[in-house]
Amino acid sequence: MLVEKRDGKIYTTLFEHSKIATHNTHGTGCTLSSAIACGLAQPLSLLQAVENAIDYTQGAISAAQHYPANILGHGHGPLWHAYRQFPLSQ
Repeated sequence: MLVEKRDGKIYTTLFEHSKIATHNTHGTGCTLSSAIACGLAQPLSLLQAVENAIDYTQGAISAAQHYPANILGHGHGPLWHAYRQFPLSQ
């Protein structure tokens, strides 16, 4: 949920997405926050930066879902951050 104050009014935006069935979720919070910061530096509005960041993070999770979670070490596997530049074959 995004809560922001514009023109003296409070606005809330709820973001909902389908769950992606994968164990490759290591780094999702860092990815999302970095993508938001990049959007704000462009400069986009806070709402647009968050929307773009969520779309990017969802794409990185989705691109990595077909690989074993233990591809690098143990536990939850990483996202595929370069999915736009270097799509992985399935």
